[in-house]
Amino acid sequence: MAAEDRAVSEVERECRARFNQPVLDGFELARLVGYGETAVDRYYILRGRRGVYWLSAVGGPTWLDRLKGQGAAAGGEVWDDWTRIENLLALNGVPRADAFVLDLRPDDDERAPGESLCV
Repeated sequence: MAAEDRAVSEVERECRARFNQPVLDGFELARLVGYGETAVDRYYILRGRRGVYWLSAVGGPTWLDRLKGQGAAAGGEVWDDWTRIENLLALNGVPRADAFVLDLRPDDDERAPGESLCV
């Protein structure tokens, strides 16, 4: 099946709609840069200070879009918490991504080589 013919999940649609947005993963600030999928789970692909990593869609990140527009604007500049977080990410080595990351691994069942499905 060609990539353009595959079914697109709700999680992937959400990732595309929120591409490059700051999020919280626990207490860590990160940026949503893509979507990943294996045979057993779906993932948000995040980039934080520790690099690029996958976060299970079971639970997922905390969205911060309520911070948009809640602050003051002066002289045409907006200084709300959303803008401050965007700037903090960029200053700490997590700039906006140039392209959306799509990593599909339909044959990956996430088991180590030789590991059984039975417990």
